[in-house]
Amino acid sequence: MSDHSAATRSARALRQKRLARSLIREAEEFCALIERLAAGSKRDIVRRLLRQLAALEHATVEAHARARLRTIIRGNDLGCLPRRQLEVPHSHWKSISSAVWAALGDRNAYWQYWDPLSPTPPRDMGPYYVSTDLIDMYIDIKSVMLQRTAMPDQDELATATLLLQDYHYHWGRHLISALGVLYLLDVDSRR
Repeated sequence: MSDHSAATRSARALRQKRLARSLIREAEEFCALIERLAAGSKRDIVRRLLRQLAALEHATVEAHARARLRTIIRGNDLGCLPRRQLEVPHSHWKSISSAVWAALGDRNAYWQYWDPLSPTPPRDMGPYYVSTDLIDMYIDIKSVMLQRTAMPDQDELATATLLLQDYHYHWGRHLISALGVLYLLDVDSRR
């Protein structure tokens, strides 16, 4: 093995750990923000959410694209990762959901839109809620964070991989929907 290839692998491992730490930090910040969201004006709340969701999206995309964690997701390692051994208690997320709903007030509802990659729009495209997007994200992310706390020996790459898997499977769509609505709320002075 050459010194160059060993150095390359070492640099890649350091980059993966740095990007995994960044994703975990933003996931923790998101959960903390949701848990204390009720303080502030509606405009302030919208802006704090917008900033945090943008930071979380950035960290997620960076971890996926630059850390090559997608190879872990597609590889055999995923079968070895423990899956959702800890869930967020219903009473906990229900109380947070109520607080988020109250914090956003009349800015909470928006009209659902169809998936642009779908060949046909769904028949029922009714109202949807930013609070539902945020709570779905919170439950997925907080479950991974609770697992990390309960299993301190779980390394950062495994935690980041679980976050990325859930992002691709579920909470990424909620993040994009919430970002779009929060962006429009922030720039639309009539609301």
